[in-house]
Amino acid sequence: MAYVTAVTDRDAADIVARNSKAFWNVADWTRVYNNTLLVYSLIEAHGSIFTPTLLSSPVITTIPSVTDFNLFLANIENIRAAVSGEPISGISIAIKTDWIAGPGQPAPKYSDANLWESTLDAIWNYYGGPSLPVCPTLAADLTITTGNQGVYVDCIDAANFDIDLQGTANLYII
Repeated sequence: MAYVTAVTDRDAADIVARNSKAFWNVADWTRVYNNTLLVYSLIEAHGSIFTPTLLSSPVITTIPSVTDFNLFLANIENIRAAVSGEPISGISIAIKTDWIAGPGQPAPKYSDANLWESTLDAIWNYYGGPSLPVCPTLAADLTITTGNQGVYVDCIDAANFDIDLQGTANLYII
């Protein structure tokens, strides 16, 4: 699974125009959830460890509960908190994870959705996510030698070739 470009530029004009950025839908949930899992895997490979809450993939008829939504957002907040000691621009604002269901209760705004995605995007970029090879297919045996800090990929198709990790070599498949 590859990182999907974040939508971070929603604004009031989208609401007025009722365009695709004015609504939160299955495509948005899927993009942000999958990006969350990729960012989690990337920071885990760099030593930040917590256990994300795994959620069911939505379908067009899925109506997530406020509990599902708060768990979804808690994953992003836990990632943000895990790397908060790093000098990453754009992650200083905590993600709200305690929304309450019901009439008269505040609901997320477009600025909240922008924050969720921009937080993930900032962390993804800080840890070099854009430079990761996207699911390379091996054309020959792969040897990673001792002394390499690590090779990071989002997935790998070995195509019947061997992968040899020598000594202290690391291959991180996020």
